[in-house]
Amino acid sequence: MLFVRWMGSFRKAGTLHEALKFELSRRISDEVAVEPIGGSGQQVNAKVGLLVDKNAVIKAFNGDCWSEHDGWGQLYKTRNPRASNSRHREAWACAIYTGIVIASGIYRDAGEGFENLPRRIRGTVKWYADMYDLPVYHLDKNGKLEVVKF
Repeated sequence: MLFVRWMGSFRKAGTLHEALKFELSRRISDEVAVEPIGGSGQQVNAKVGLLVDKNAVIKAFNGDCWSEHDGWGQLYKTRNPRASNSRHREAWACAIYTGIVIASGIYRDAGEGFENLPRRIRGTVKWYADMYDLPVYHLDKNGKLEVVKF
């Protein structure tokens, strides 16, 4: 199973550049809400995310618990994940990122790969990948990762 921290998926403010800068500057002890990828329930509105080390996962839920931060880097639930009507599943993990994910295949046309993203988005992704020495992956509709070659 893969775990992804989607950029811009939950809070609609800021740019991709700002989101990646914030996430990649976090303390690794900070807890982040991530999405388990495998089976049903993947995000459909996010296109760029950070792959989380699966050993950094703290807790997984069978639904959406709408996590919030407590101000000290810890997460807490604001609703019962079992009561959620959403197909979205959630997990909590430490902010240990192992790659950048382009989610062009989840419920989207297969042709929506990295090369079809806007040039500015591609530039931002490549810049952060180079700066943090992170591989960039294409996530297909079956939840499989393929390395993006620049």
